[in-house]
Amino acid sequence: MSPTEYKAFGPGADLWMTPSLGLSRWTSLMDWKCNLQISKSHFHESLKLNPQVQHIVESCGLPMKDVKTFASQSTLLIPSSDYLPNRWIAVSPPSSDENSFLNESLKIIKGLGPTKARVFLPKFVDATKAQSFFKKQNLDPIVDLISEEPHAGQ
Repeated sequence: MSPTEYKAFGPGADLWMTPSLGLSRWTSLMDWKCNLQISKSHFHESLKLNPQVQHIVESCGLPMKDVKTFASQSTLLIPSSDYLPNRWIAVSPPSSDENSFLNESLKIIKGLGPTKARVFLPKFVDATKAQSFFKKQNLDPIVDLISEEPHAGQ
């Protein structure tokens, strides 16, 4: 284990915020250590509504939210204390926008209250900008940033 991996996967933060699969190698490593819970949720298909119930809902004009769309646009919170030295992993919705990722991270960190957080930055987020972003929010004392590290030989 490299010193960066030790820092990344060592104790010290209750919440680990990470981008969705494919946007950071850290997410894949967490997924493996958490018994593939991130992958399972990514490929999970919700049950379809019974056609008779669907017809009743439509004929009554009841509002129905598409569960799959809602789930793919929401942060996934996984209890992970059985697998890793933290309490939760929060996996952000798929995005390739720096501001979206940082704002989603901020929302989750503030929503969980005053807890130490480790944010695993996706490839497209500049570490200096992220550090400045959390400093402006007065969260820099409780937020550790882990940048994408190139694989050995790259």
